[in-house]
Amino acid sequence: AKMPDWLELDWLFSSDGGTLNMVLRVTVACVLLFMLLRILGMAWYLLRFYDYKLQRSGNDLRISCGMFTKVSATVPRNRVQYICVHRPFLLRYFGYASLRIETAGGAADGNENASATVSKKWFLPVVEESEVDRLLDELRPGINWSKLAGETEWFGVSDRTAKRLTRLSVVLSLLATVVGIAVTRPWGWVAGPVLLPVFLWLAYKKSRAKKYTRTEWGVVYQSGFFNRKMGFAFFDRIQGLEVVQTPLDRRWEMAQLHVDTAAAGPAEHTIHLVYLDQDFAFQQFEALQSETALHRPSWS
Repeated sequence: AKMPDWLELDWLFSSDGGTLNMVLRVTVACVLLFMLLRILGMAWYLLRFYDYKLQRSGNDLRISCGMFTKVSATVPRNRVQYICVHRPFLLRYFGYASLRIETAGGAADGNENASATVSKKWFLPVVEESEVDRLLDELRPGINWSKLAGETEWFGVSDRTAKRLTRLSVVLSLLATVVGIAVTRPWGWVAGPVLLPVFLWLAYKKSRAKKYTRTEWGVVYQSGFFNRKMGFAFFDRIQGLEVVQTPLDRRWEMAQLHVDTAAAGPAEHTIHLVYLDQDFAFQQFEALQSETALHRPSWS
């Protein structure tokens, strides 16, 4: 039987046709590559986390999973330095989330074995949204986040952020126009005007997604729009505080506040607050210094 014409991909690699056909071929190739990577990613998830189990034994949390290669790991609760709740768009749409943690003993690297990777980076790959609060309390007794979330006061970025990001979006749009004209004429200039509203929309959404609050036990930071992340750092686990001002920050009277914990990295989320009013950033820096001074650092 002859294969249908639409399944024959010879046209994808042909050099015939003009610029429009070339753009179409590149677009189709990128879409096919993306779909292939997603399918491979799903297969990897199924193999790695098959028969996933998370159990508590005393003060330890024990993990086991894997279809071909069985992985077992133990996480002492008193070694948890940082907790992050990931809510990617698709998981959030279906009412799920994932949990990642950082533990004392160093950040994850390419030399770590499978059990270390699972216990840190993939601590809990998928969990129902309704279970997140209970698991947070299991990891850090007394956090009571479900109660605090409705009572705490959130702080966002500076009021000047929208103006700053608008100017940045215009610059990026102009660069896209120049590149478009250099690549193809006469329609290359369309790239800038088309991308400008996209840049503006993304800038607005990303700035609105960044929120920060200070509680009686630590700091909570939320960021991300498509892939929403909420990180929890505790005063007795904070290892460093830093206020940074780039030349652009000084121009806009802004500053960045960095809050670091031991073994930062595996949770793929750091508390780096950007676009803050400089007075607010220094005020929070001093307040966090005072709070951490009252708590004895614990990294074990």
